[in-house]
Amino acid sequence: MNSNLREIDFSSLEEIRGGGFVLFNNPQLCYAGNFSNYLADPSATQCISKRVPARKDPETCITEGYTCHEQCSSTHNCWGHSNGHCETCLNFKYQDHCVENCTTAVSSTSGLYQNDESQECEECHQECLGGCTGGVGPEHCVTCRNFILEIPLRNSTRRICVDKCPMVPEVPFTGSCTPAAGKVCDPGGDGCS
Repeated sequence: MNSNLREIDFSSLEEIRGGGFVLFNNPQLCYAGNFSNYLADPSATQCISKRVPARKDPETCITEGYTCHEQCSSTHNCWGHSNGHCETCLNFKYQDHCVENCTTAVSSTSGLYQNDESQECEECHQECLGGCTGGVGPEHCVTCRNFILEIPLRNSTRRICVDKCPMVPEVPFTGSCTPAAGKVCDPGGDGCS
């Protein structure tokens, strides 16, 4: 029992294996996720005291201003007040934090890809500059960091961002490799002609 405990930070909890949990007599506890969601065995012991309050009533917590972050999918099932304490995200997740969208998340200069299916922000390929669309590979970059390799296909051209141009291609190469904007081509060093 801890009469002053307001939060239990189990934000990195993935699973409760080989047992259950007991929660009781924490009259000030507002931030506590739903432990039942983490049980490996749904029939494991789940003891939340009804006689002695296990935690403060969630509605009282909300009234007192102890609510989950606005990017959490719940107002009362979280491990703390920040966007890194959410059980699940309302919109997208980036490095264990819930964010409104991937363009507002701080990232490297490669940028982030907003995966709508998984609701995750994923790092674009290291050769991307300013983001990527349709995937995270070097063929999905908005802008290339170093060089643009163009390979002619039957009805189109495949554009791939590369760190350097191939010096001696292993297969016959009929495409082109040009420096990205602002880069200077050094024919001897980068294999660019």
